[in-house]
Amino acid sequence: QPKLLSMPPEVSPKMRHLESEASLYKLDALDSNWYAIVIPGNPGIVGYYEEFMHSLWTKLDGQVHVWALSHRGHGNSFNSSKKFSLAEQVEHKVKFLETALPEDANMVLIGHSIGCQMILELLRRQARGTDRVARCLLLFPTIERMRESPQGRIVAPLLSLAPLRWLAMALVALLSLLIPLAWRRGFAARCLSAVGHSNANPGAVAATERLLLSPSVLGNVLYMAHTEMQDVRQPDLATIRQHSQRILLYYGTDDHWCPTEYFADMRRSCPEVDARLDEGDVAHAFVLEHSVEMADLCAGWARECTTAR
Repeated sequence: QPKLLSMPPEVSPKMRHLESEASLYKLDALDSNWYAIVIPGNPGIVGYYEEFMHSLWTKLDGQVHVWALSHRGHGNSFNSSKKFSLAEQVEHKVKFLETALPEDANMVLIGHSIGCQMILELLRRQARGTDRVARCLLLFPTIERMRESPQGRIVAPLLSLAPLRWLAMALVALLSLLIPLAWRRGFAARCLSAVGHSNANPGAVAATERLLLSPSVLGNVLYMAHTEMQDVRQPDLATIRQHSQRILLYYGTDDHWCPTEYFADMRRSCPEVDARLDEGDVAHAFVLEHSVEMADLCAGWARECTTAR
């Protein structure tokens, strides 16, 4: 019977050696060289993906390693004023592929939101190990025109103001001093409920607690988002076309970061790529309330290649 080897979140020894600011959440399999690697969106706190990963691991019968790598500065052990841009986060993922995986590892890369842009950049660079990537599942892909998206038009001007980012960090620092430890989880749950996510899973609530009460993590989330608005302009159609046989793009029907017009444009520009539109009402931030549904879909797509080799 398959056995779950690494239930609690942990900082991988290899990643601790590489970057102490990152966390690696691992659900391992026995006697398998298949890895499903989750590259998060922003915030890149791996706790948001716990339920998704557990559901995915279960749907794949425990026969595939399921790992999620946090972004630099978003990890469980991070507490510093250092900030990392989108470009630096991409370099972080390049190092991960080069050092953290076995030489014989076959991979399915699962990107969410800005994680999709990072995966495209890994493919464009032909980073070591990408030749062993069987499929790239790009979920709610923010890979183009972020500033021009409905959400981007609202937040980009605010993110560009460094004093506002520092003010937000100062407020979080104050909250972390005022709110007792015993109340913090409940505070995070109430904040999620206030923005319409009263059914958020426990892992997402815990991750939100860290986001709202860690000035260093919030500062990195905001700074990274600021650089995303600057860097993510036109889609990398050349890379998408080159790797179209192993890329799947999954868009939402009510996504304010990558609206349906982006989906329609992608279908026209790259008819050879597998671009799909969600048939339900799964939100861009699916990890809050729709992790199980998305894990079901991803397990099916992953199984198509893991059983074929």
